[in-house]
Amino acid sequence: MDKGARRQVWGRALGRTAIIAVVAVAMTWAILTLVGRSDIVSVGTLVALVVSLVIAPASTYRTFRLIQELEEARNDLEDISTHDYLTGIYNRRFMVEQATTILSLSRRHGFPVALIMMDLDHFKAVNDTHGHAKGDAVLIELADAIRGMIRTTDVFGRYGGEEFIVFMPHANLEDATRLAERIRWEVKNTQISGLSITLSMGVTVAGEEDKALDGLIDRADVALYEAKNSGRDRVVVAD
Repeated sequence: MDKGARRQVWGRALGRTAIIAVVAVAMTWAILTLVGRSDIVSVGTLVALVVSLVIAPASTYRTFRLIQELEEARNDLEDISTHDYLTGIYNRRFMVEQATTILSLSRRHGFPVALIMMDLDHFKAVNDTHGHAKGDAVLIELADAIRGMIRTTDVFGRYGGEEFIVFMPHANLEDATRLAERIRWEVKNTQISGLSITLSMGVTVAGEEDKALDGLIDRADVALYEAKNSGRDRVVVAD
């Protein structure tokens, strides 16, 4: 738990302590008055106040700290369920869920959406030559580089292995192709984890017939492999 979280827990604990102290004093005064011991009301309420102020802070702090830790654990689990464990971007399941929702909205409201599928060229050679740790470092740095080039509204996820998808709401074919070419050029001309790498990409846009995301992914995948078969390091627009 960081300092900010601890301060928050202590603040909540002290607030609860004040409530406990007030309740303890009021109950002590009421009970002693009812049983006719008004002579020791002052002493009794003082003892109740002191005891509550001594005991309550520690116990309430432990309680709220446990609650805070449980909340942090829940947030960690939510992050694991939505983000790729290696790169920190969306995982395949959550990326598909988000893109599917946006595709449905685009059909209802009539705005364009586009999809870019990209694959790191010769990634097996990176692993074979430099080791899997280096391969992981390349994927992490590549994901960070791409994340810095896309819009905050774009859905970016790891589709599998060295394949990534950028799903773009409110974007036409020209917008998506321009972004894909920018990403391709920037990656080619930048050392990624100390290595020179390239990307092959397939680009497509949703049509009236696209009621599900699968159609867009299939078309982009075909275009991606056309890029691979045409020499790699290029962007191909799906038919």
